[in-house]
Order: sequence, then structure tokens, then C-alpha cells
Amino acid sequence: IDLHHLLRREVEFLETDLFFKHKIETHVSFDDQVPSFWGTYTDLSQIFGNLLRNAVEAMHDCAKKELRITTYVKDNDICVEIQDTGCGIPEAGRATLFDPFVTSKVGDGKTSPQGTGLGLYMVYQLLK
Repeated sequence: IDLHHLLRREVEFLETDLFFKHKIETHVSFDDQVPSFWGTYTDLSQIFGNLLRNAVEAMHDCAKKELRITTYVKDNDICVEIQDTGCGIPEAGRATLFDPFVTSKVGDGKTSPQGTGLGLYMVYQLLK
């Protein structure tokens, strides 16, 4: 898998979201030393797609809307950082962050994000 190609594709998919396309400033910093590797492309696509969508939705009501995607190699590990300027996760909600059907997105799905509570649960399951 070419990780950078996969991440670029996930960002391209986000371009269909008008909020992302017109409101989010995206910064990408890919390390040329990140090697290709064996893995399941569809699983990684789902993982990074969920993480990126969560980052975008976290910035919905924020004045500053910046998304940063960074890759690098550290101690022979491939690292990916996805950062946003969103509201963050309250301390009280962190213990159940990866539990199924737990969400902090309680909007109507039209004017504000609405979640099912399965995105981070699926990310966790796929990574396991």
C-alpha cells in the first residue's frame, strides 16, 4: 500500500462535502521516507476515512477550521497524525470513546453533524 496515495484519495472523497471543500483549510505534510507496505487497502481506507470525517465534523462550529495530515517514520514505525482545530473530546467521554453507539455528535444531520457512534468503534476493531 502506498499510504500517501491512500490518504490523498480519502481527502479527494472529502471534497464532495461542500463544508469541507469551502470551509476547511487542509495542510498535508508527507515524509518521503514512508515506505510502501502490505495491508488491506479497504480496511485502511475505512480507518482513515472515519478519522478524517470525524476531524472535519469536530470543526463544524469552530471559528478556525484547519485540518493537518502528517506522516513520518519513527523507530521503524510508520506514523500518521490527523489534527484538527475542533472542540476536542471532553475528559468524561474519553473512557467510552471506542465503545459502539457512543457519540458526541447529536445534531440533526442537516445543519450540524449527527453520529451513529460506530465510526471510532470500527476504526478500533479494524486496527485490532
